[in-house]
Amino acid sequence: MKLSISMWSVVSAVRQGKIDLAGFIDFAAQQQANGAQGVELLDYFWRDRDAEIPKVLRQISDAGLELAVYSIGNDFFQPERSAWEKQLADAKTGVEVADRLGVRTLRVFSGNAKPGYAFEDGLAWIVEGLAALAEYAERYKVTLALENHGLMAGRSDQVRQVIDAVGSPALRANIDTGNFLLVGQNPTDAARDLAPLAALVHLKDFRRAR
Repeated sequence: MKLSISMWSVVSAVRQGKIDLAGFIDFAAQQQANGAQGVELLDYFWRDRDAEIPKVLRQISDAGLELAVYSIGNDFFQPERSAWEKQLADAKTGVEVADRLGVRTLRVFSGNAKPGYAFEDGLAWIVEGLAALAEYAERYKVTLALENHGLMAGRSDQVRQVIDAVGSPALRANIDTGNFLLVGQNPTDAARDLAPLAALVHLKDFRRAR
């Protein structure tokens, strides 16, 4: 296992204009003294992706870091077919970008909760989307890591259900320890449940808002 730092860790600073992509990599490089070996980049932070990619790769290499994982924010929980198809097309682009970055692990989501819908209502859309994406990812030798994100497919049993239904070796789990708290599940129990399926771990915690 390699210890890496996610750019999402500094999202507040990014939104405040205090740090950008290059600044984050500089920050991560400084953390090598504390054991950091790599970084996680997210599609959320690109400003001009095609122009930034070669610069980012050079900076990461010069810093002696590894680009460990690339993450996208797909949402297959889409009642409208056209919206679902757009999500799949964008997610396939994410696979292609991961390949350009030389990354073999792509973090993905199931989808976001929608008013009036339960997990069971959108399960077929999620499975169909991730199955198509996994098939596409296999061509690039990219492994998808499904995160227990938000309130939709946020429990370990739901993540397992989706992975089992897709049935592809290209789809594994991203264990996010903090997110289990959002759905009232003990993170230790959940992590143990998903450990055999894990391709990626997000180690984080939450502080209750005052």
